[in-house]
Amino acid sequence: MFKNTVFILTVALIIFTGCRSKMLAQVPKTASNAEVEAKFLDSIERVAQAIKFEPPGELIATIEFRIRATGEDLKNFKEGFIPWVSLEHPEKQLPNLINPEQVALPYQHVFLIIGYPLNHPDTSQLTGAVAGFTNKMLIQKISERYRQIYQEEEAGAKVKTIPIEKRTGLINRNQTDGKYEVWGHDLGDLDLSSVEVYRTAEGKIVLMLGVES
Repeated sequence: MFKNTVFILTVALIIFTGCRSKMLAQVPKTASNAEVEAKFLDSIERVAQAIKFEPPGELIATIEFRIRATGEDLKNFKEGFIPWVSLEHPEKQLPNLINPEQVALPYQHVFLIIGYPLNHPDTSQLTGAVAGFTNKMLIQKISERYRQIYQEEEAGAKVKTIPIEKRTGLINRNQTDGKYEVWGHDLGDLDLSSVEVYRTAEGKIVLMLGVES
């Protein structure tokens, strides 16, 4: 039950723009479309995981999420908890979230950077209660923004997402050409494991996500 965790900053993602053309040049002309796409996506995954970046400010906290394991999950998670939560349907796991009402962020307004798996990252402002964001609220807000991104991408893309049942060879999500140019993963592939909290020099609170895929 191991997954790949990716922390991505906006400035780091600009290198993805020219990555596809470089990778295509390295693939033999006899390669199939599936082989070409597989090589491209594999290269993107490696870059995304190995990338180094300048933090947006001072790291002041790291928030980790734990879901109480039940039933068959106890066989895979011996410590009794699942260290991530679904970004597509967190509501299915939230009843088993450990410390759901604990205030994780004592700030009413924060900025969220979502860069994975997007060629064009998204920065948005999240607004919580006056007392801040609880663990449960933070997960819900992040999930809501991810769903909005995927919906906006599909609505604006000319190259649509190929349904899973129609994919051949590589079953990863094909790259679409909407506002964000989502690549490699359907929303259902993604899980949220942690949030890194930064304070900028101007005093703004910025969130970066640990996303499992």
